[in-house]
Amino acid sequence: MPHGVTNSPPGIYTGSISITADQGSETIPVTLTVWNFELPAQPSELSLWTLWPPAVGNTTTSLGQALMRNKVMGWYDMPANASSHVTNFGLNRSGLDGSYFIGIQCNGSYSSIPSTSQINAAAANFPAGLGLDFYLADELNGCTSDYTALKAIGTNAHAANRSVKTMMTVNAIDSNLFNEGDGRSAIDHWVLLDSVQQWPALPFTGGGDLWSYTSCNAGFGNAPEWMVDYPPINERIQAGFLNWAEGATGILYYRADGWSAGNTIGSWNNVDTTACGGGLGRPGDGIFLYPPGPIASTESAPGIRLKAIRDGIQDYEYAQILKNLGQVAFANSTIQPIATSWSNWSHDPNALENARLQLGQQLNLLSPP
Repeated sequence: MPHGVTNSPPGIYTGSISITADQGSETIPVTLTVWNFELPAQPSELSLWTLWPPAVGNTTTSLGQALMRNKVMGWYDMPANASSHVTNFGLNRSGLDGSYFIGIQCNGSYSSIPSTSQINAAAANFPAGLGLDFYLADELNGCTSDYTALKAIGTNAHAANRSVKTMMTVNAIDSNLFNEGDGRSAIDHWVLLDSVQQWPALPFTGGGDLWSYTSCNAGFGNAPEWMVDYPPINERIQAGFLNWAEGATGILYYRADGWSAGNTIGSWNNVDTTACGGGLGRPGDGIFLYPPGPIASTESAPGIRLKAIRDGIQDYEYAQILKNLGQVAFANSTIQPIATSWSNWSHDPNALENARLQLGQQLNLLSPP
């Protein structure tokens, strides 16, 4: 839909679709109701999608654009493109990892710990107002030797001229990293693996905020899983109503273009991958985009599961707009019956669609004509 009430006045629109084939022709009537509110170009829900370099056939820019078209953000954006990506694609955060890769390990080793002045210099290349962050470490569960490095980069980032936040993936919150000398947690975004079910009690009052992620660990088997042989409600409800109900403000996934046969048609035909290692087959894990070469495109193509993620982020947006209008009780009463917890959620797509319809109808009543 074109943005703006002038371009898309609310109301009921009708039309038809004509289909002609060698077996005949058919005309299908279409009715479209346009409500009197619109979703912002920049999603309220944050995201970090793909912690790997672009696959052959992609660049950082083409990968980022393919993801942003579906409301999720790549690991980091090229600074020269960031302003236009904010305007044209809704970029709502980016990483400084293109300038400094942190890479903290369980034993406390790391690739780099940039100083505050170095962080200031890197951040200055991005437009003012764009949220920036560092991805510090990957799944440092049960580690203690990493504390010094985590606290050091947290302190340096928090002293920067503009807000630069820190994040890492982990199974559970570690209170040893709360309340550093600057009054903040060393970790701003706690990215928690939902399937292990170690989510903190809500409301979360520790330092930083919560994100969710899913990966190779299926946990107890009752959290949403994102393989191709699972219904796409798994992707949608985690990115949308489950994240909302569980107090998460962002969503992360480790890779989007882990193609099984490079930039060839084989990657379209075979997504059964063992990217998780150990011979563990998880069909479609790490593959949410398909390579551009076989379709003569300059940009990789989204799969239906990425579209489900996009729908979920838009579900989340409906709830966020209602919250902004003082309607959080209505939003929660609609969402929580179908998204109670990571282990208790509705697998019925009709129930999810009905919840979104109720939220939309309420927004339509509250928004000015």
